[in-house]
Amino acid sequence: MMGIYVRNLGNRKMATCQVLVLCAVLLLVAMPVFAALTGDLHGTVIDPKGSVVEGAKISVRSTATGAVREVNSDSRGEFAALQLEIGIYEVRIEKAGFRTSITNADIRSGEQTQLNLSLELGSVAESVTVEGTTGASTLLTCAFSLLTSNSPKTSPVMVSAFPSGCSLA
Repeated sequence: MMGIYVRNLGNRKMATCQVLVLCAVLLLVAMPVFAALTGDLHGTVIDPKGSVVEGAKISVRSTATGAVREVNSDSRGEFAALQLEIGIYEVRIEKAGFRTSITNADIRSGEQTQLNLSLELGSVAESVTVEGTTGASTLLTCAFSLLTSNSPKTSPVMVSAFPSGCSLA
């Protein structure tokens, strides 16, 4: 009788071991299904001299869905957009005084994509729009009269009286 009990105990151990091995194999096969479907984008923004650019606006747009995430560079010029869905992203970096930089980044599952960018200096452009005709020609004429009325061209313009038709309105 004791022999039958030992044999049944041996079969149970063998069955338990087989179940554990089967669970381990299933877990290894199923692991890619549970893998992260997101990745991270990290980067640094610098200027042409190699100095960090603080406060740059970074827009990260998915080319597949159009979803946009916006972050700013910190005091070290670094930025991070975490937990982005895998895919191709358009990365746009903007900062006043610099040209806008646009590049692409490939975000892969479970990986950190590193993107280090140098912004080029831009030009400051001002535009003035003059609408209507009333007063515009008078203003331009007054400005021209004031600038050309002083004899020595190097002296600052000091106005004690405006030419006729000019005022500070």
